[in-house]
Amino acid sequence: MAELVQDKESVVAATGSSGGGRPEVEHSRTFLEARSEQELLSGIRKEVEAGRLPPNLAEGMEELYQNYRNAVN
Repeated sequence: MAELVQDKESVVAATGSSGGGRPEVEHSRTFLEARSEQELLSGIRKEVEAGRLPPNLAEGMEELYQNYRNAVN
């Protein structure tokens, strides 16, 4: 149990905190502002190129979108 607490403390220390003990995270609005399939897929690629989205997560997001599109058509 002590190891879990120590691990959590090291993660918080590494990410920093903002007063309330919660790490600050800057969120991208790329996906919120996408209005078409092309904008969404382009936004995913741009986030990967900028280093803000891991490639494996981007692949998962694209697959999820394709599955959604196929399910509603």
